[in-house]
Amino acid sequence: MEELKHLVVEEICRRGLRKKGDGLIYEPRGPCSYRATEETFKKFLNRVLRGHPVYTGDPRRHDKLMTFLRRSEEDGLPTLEEDRGLLAFDNGVLLLRTGEFVEDPGEDARTQGRIAWHHIDGELHLEEEPRTPWMDKLVLRQMSAEKYEELLRVFGRLLVEGGWDGWDRIPCLRGVTATGKSCIQHVMMGMGLPPMPVVFRGYRAPRKVLVLRWVSRATSKHQVFDCGTRVPSSEIDTRLESKILGTELPALVVKSLRAWRRALEGF
Repeated sequence: MEELKHLVVEEICRRGLRKKGDGLIYEPRGPCSYRATEETFKKFLNRVLRGHPVYTGDPRRHDKLMTFLRRSEEDGLPTLEEDRGLLAFDNGVLLLRTGEFVEDPGEDARTQGRIAWHHIDGELHLEEEPRTPWMDKLVLRQMSAEKYEELLRVFGRLLVEGGWDGWDRIPCLRGVTATGKSCIQHVMMGMGLPPMPVVFRGYRAPRKVLVLRWVSRATSKHQVFDCGTRVPSSEIDTRLESKILGTELPALVVKSLRAWRRALEGF
């Protein structure tokens, strides 16, 4: 068994691997970020120890090694402990609470030894005016500019606070088919945010509209925002989601954080 453990630890150290509660193996993708591999603990062991006579000779050794991976970080697989205050990009790391951008996170004391909670493909440029024409097209055909600003404030607050904890009212997306609800959810997940829930039940409006619904945790009272008119099927661009996720997420982060800061300044 000790020989098998040595081989496993050697592979973990060689690749800098870590684990999470989802049962997947994570590997580094940059100085401060990790990404999930397609390997579960079981697949990892089978790959590393494939053909080893001691491993294949007794099925109980597999169970013991699985326990070894899950237990103490001192001799098992280290846990991935992410910092909710860091958001990684291809060209550096954003400190979400201060708005500072670190271009060399491996050498900066503010980010050394810390792991960003999410990585967005693409480069972040804070000095440039953020442009998101595809996201604008998706939302502004359904919402007013004021409601779009409100949606961005939701994104910005989630980026800074890291989740729904502390929210008195939870925003929901409500509407019928082909109004962009799922696309907005996927955009939020692409930014590393928990997606807003979608409400279908009880929807009686005769038009296809996208609605932000604020639901009070305490009283379930809500205020409904009518965000636009019906979207003709000829205007639905099925490629919008991939365009937003592929090119606009860094700029959308900047717009969202600025919207949230504007809201704070107005309080």
